[in-house]
Amino acid sequence: MRPRDSGNASKDKETSMSHFKSFGIAARLATGFGFLLLMMVGLTIYSAVQVEEINGDLATINDVNSAKQRFAINYRGSVHDRAIAIRDVTLVTSKEDHNTAVAMIAKLASTYAENEKRMADMIASGASDQERAILAEIAAIQAKTNPLVADIIALQEKGNGEAARKILLERAGPLFDAWLGAINKFIDHQEALNKSIGSEVRGAVSGFESLAFTALGVAALLSIVAAALTARSIIGPLSKLQLSLKAMAEGDLTGDRRLEARRDEIGMLARAVAALRDAISAKAEREADQDAARAISER
Repeated sequence: MRPRDSGNASKDKETSMSHFKSFGIAARLATGFGFLLLMMVGLTIYSAVQVEEINGDLATINDVNSAKQRFAINYRGSVHDRAIAIRDVTLVTSKEDHNTAVAMIAKLASTYAENEKRMADMIASGASDQERAILAEIAAIQAKTNPLVADIIALQEKGNGEAARKILLERAGPLFDAWLGAINKFIDHQEALNKSIGSEVRGAVSGFESLAFTALGVAALLSIVAAALTARSIIGPLSKLQLSLKAMAEGDLTGDRRLEARRDEIGMLARAVAALRDAISAKAEREADQDAARAISER
């Protein structure tokens, strides 16, 4: 395709300016301000969408991931303290201390169960495959560990402390370690999710900030262009009309009639000035003819 020559480009520019001048002053101002208003509306809508997305991300961090993490932290506290309590069961010598340790284990198990139910309710509302896999691992270890805890307590109550300690060291202890490890894995997973979402939020805020400054720059540029066009299409012609009226006042009735071709308020005003000029000129010609006729009649 051959590029358009400069003559065609110049004609297109003149045609565009001609179309622009065909608008009334009010229409030009309304067009300019309407475009700026449209930009503001678009930016506002975009901002609202971005804020809604950011609010959703923050809600996910605070109301979902952090809640799951909090339940898992409660898991960890319960398991950690039960590991200490079951060790105490195998070490204490008095019946009172034994009962205190057993009661503590029961209380910690109850706390764990409460958090486990709340976790299950939240998971039922939605969870990733990885979350479900880690929780399944936690539940499997728990299912192996709790019966051993019950066996240790029963053996200790029967006076078979040696067998109880053996189960604790060889089987229950490693399971408690694995249990805590699986819980920590879930906690770390939630922490990683929160960091990822936080990074996305920071990116969205940074992008929105850049867009806001860009929009401000574009609005400033458009304002300058609008002011320049206004000065060129309105203030300039008005200055010409002012000079034309000043010349008429000084007796010069040969004015520039090019503005009369305009189809806006400037053109209307120019045609009114031309009509006034023509009327003054016609009156001056009549008066000159009358003076000439009077001079002839007086001879």
